[in-house]
Amino acid sequence: VRQAAQISACGQEIAGDGVLAAAFFARFDNWTHPRRYRESLTEAGVLGHILYLAAHVAGFGATGIGCFMDDFTIGLLRDPANAEHELSSAARSFDPQKMRYQPLYHFSLGSPDVDTR
Repeated sequence: VRQAAQISACGQEIAGDGVLAAAFFARFDNWTHPRRYRESLTEAGVLGHILYLAAHVAGFGATGIGCFMDDFTIGLLRDPANAEHELSSAARSFDPQKMRYQPLYHFSLGSPDVDTR
């Protein structure tokens, strides 16, 4: 699980080393207006902020992860045992059924680490 979380976050160790790694998904079908994309991103951002606050209260550190591999993350949702196949093949095909859900945001919780820069 840790390795999959790290791979899905473009190899960033923070995703695999934490106590929780989460991916926020949104439905991308049956939209009634193009603004639904912006609304989905806002909802993911609000959820991320709630997690930041809850993590702080519980004594954890938290961070959003901006770089993630969409196809691999979706593969983990659909078929975790074969998600690695998505690293090379999903981007070459277009299947609307497979595109119904898309990841919007990744998030990780763990021990707080102060950046001294």
